[in-house]
Amino acid sequence: GTDGSLLEEAGLSETVLAATVSLDVHAYDVPYALELMVGSDVEQNMPLIRHLFGDTSTEQLASSPISYLDGFVAPALVISVDEDPAREGSHGYIVSKTAERYVTALQAAGHMGEAFHDAGEDHTSLVTGFGLPGDLVTERVQEFLDNL
Repeated sequence: GTDGSLLEEAGLSETVLAATVSLDVHAYDVPYALELMVGSDVEQNMPLIRHLFGDTSTEQLASSPISYLDGFVAPALVISVDEDPAREGSHGYIVSKTAERYVTALQAAGHMGEAFHDAGEDHTSLVTGFGLPGDLVTERVQEFLDNL
């Protein structure tokens, strides 16, 4: 939703992208996410993040959406889940803080971005419950899309 070169490589125009909806990720600013993960409940995931996004902050930022806010950016809804979003080191804290930071950067650059945290879901229930009647995240995504 931010790196137009990916659409270009696929032979697509930015106009095909109406919005992006992110479900419980924290790779919007990879160096920041890794900083939050040190000593956290999910510290064991840091090697995987480095494997996927690189060992240096330069490599990590090259794959981070926050690095591509100067051009086209699709309206974004950033969903985070898990309990304890106020407890430093918890998964809920890390995903909510990275989502808030990204949305703040989107808005500061003049783009549309919204964050929504559901402390009653975890990553598994988010995936298995998405689309079911009465699912809070599903309702929030539908509302976001309806308001585009």
